[in-house]
Amino acid sequence: MADTPGDAKKGSGLFGGGKPHPSPEGASVSFLSQEISSLSTRLRVLEERNSNMRKKQELVEQSMLSGRKKVSEEVSLVRDEIDEIKRTLVEVENRIIMLIKELRLTAKKEDVDTMTKYIEMWEPVNFVTQNQVEKIIREILDEEKQK
Repeated sequence: MADTPGDAKKGSGLFGGGKPHPSPEGASVSFLSQEISSLSTRLRVLEERNSNMRKKQELVEQSMLSGRKKVSEEVSLVRDEIDEIKRTLVEVENRIIMLIKELRLTAKKEDVDTMTKYIEMWEPVNFVTQNQVEKIIREILDEEKQK
C-alpha cells in the first residue's frame, strides 16, 4: 500500500486498519472525526467485553465459593458420621469383651457332664425334707404309743 514510512503512518490508522488520509485539511478533520468515532466504538466494545468477562469471573468465583462451602459441609458430615461409627465400634468391642469374660465364667461341658452323673447317682428327687422326716418320726412314735 505505502512505499515510504511516512505514507505507512497515514494509511494505517491508530490500529492499522484505517484508510489513507486525504491531503486537504477539511477532509482531514472529517477523517479524524471518523477515526475518533471508530475508536470510540471499539473502546465501548472492549469495555463491554471487559465488563462481561468480569461478570463471568464473578459468577465463576461465586460458583467456586458455593461449591467449596457444599464440599466443606459434606466433609463435616462425613467426619461426624465417622466419629459416630467409631463410638459405636468401641461400644461393640466393649460388649464383646464383656461377653467373653462372662463366657469364661460359665461351666464347661465336662463340668456339666460330671454334675449330671452325680445327680443321676444321688437322685435328689428322692431326698426328704426335714419337715417330712419329722412327720415320719411322729407317725412312727404315735404308732408305737398306740401299740
